[in-house]
Amino acid sequence: MGAGTMMRNMRLGLAILAAVLICAGCVGEPAGDFSSTAGQLDSALEELGGQDLLNGSVFADGYSCCRLGDTVLYWANHWYGPHQIGSVILAENQKTGEFSLVDLGCWQRLSIREIQETADPAVVRIFFTDGIVFDGSEYYTRTFADSVDYSLTAGEVTAENSLCVPGRYGMVGDSVEYRHRFGDCEVTDGRIALRFAVTETTGWEGYPRSTEVVLPEVFQPGEPGEILLPKVEPGLPAEFLTVCAEAEGIASVTEESLHGEGGTRLTITPEPGYTVVCGFDSPDDMDWGETLWVWSEKR
Repeated sequence: MGAGTMMRNMRLGLAILAAVLICAGCVGEPAGDFSSTAGQLDSALEELGGQDLLNGSVFADGYSCCRLGDTVLYWANHWYGPHQIGSVILAENQKTGEFSLVDLGCWQRLSIREIQETADPAVVRIFFTDGIVFDGSEYYTRTFADSVDYSLTAGEVTAENSLCVPGRYGMVGDSVEYRHRFGDCEVTDGRIALRFAVTETTGWEGYPRSTEVVLPEVFQPGEPGEILLPKVEPGLPAEFLTVCAEAEGIASVTEESLHGEGGTRLTITPEPGYTVVCGFDSPDDMDWGETLWVWSEKR
């Protein structure tokens, strides 16, 4: 076999491998033949104004795609800047050949793991990785949201799907040492809003406003749920804890110190038939998880 033939075969093999990798992570109809190349996708993104958000070529570095009826979704994870990674999604109408930019709002700051069909053909479920990453893997904020539902017809996120499994959430990592106290906390619309104020930090002044949250166990219906705040000093007023217990589905909220760690343990006891739930506010900047919401749902 000549050198030219070997080179052509090698190129063919790489092209096949690239086609397989491009469609990895897709859950929907088989990808089939797509006419759009990485260059065309980046050109479409630029025309739609998406390049301004993502600093240069996006799809040229690799992307995933899947077909959902007459729509093909192309997505890629890309650096927003020197310290933060996020995602971009383009939707192509196979009938008209027109592209549109999928706007996930604050969820654009998360890296996409996969996209799945739902029972509604007009709605897709978009799954994310752990959370917003800063400076590689040194520290990041992890959201409770496992996925969101996005309506292709309405052009908006219609539901947030939380996954409160045991683990560490919020500002996780060792790059910034910090301590918090409770800040402007309140109960509004039947939900407890916990906010935090910085008392010590090795970062810039007042950073971070998000804190680390640890869930030791899965929340069970009718059972007390624990939320550990290892970086937060105890200090919620008794009057506030009483108001918390007046929220729908919540019987009591107690606070105690994490022995030897200087943090806080919150125990939320739901009323019968209710389950404790928690989650962060939806962010639009780097201060992911500035407010920790705690509430109960009837299940």
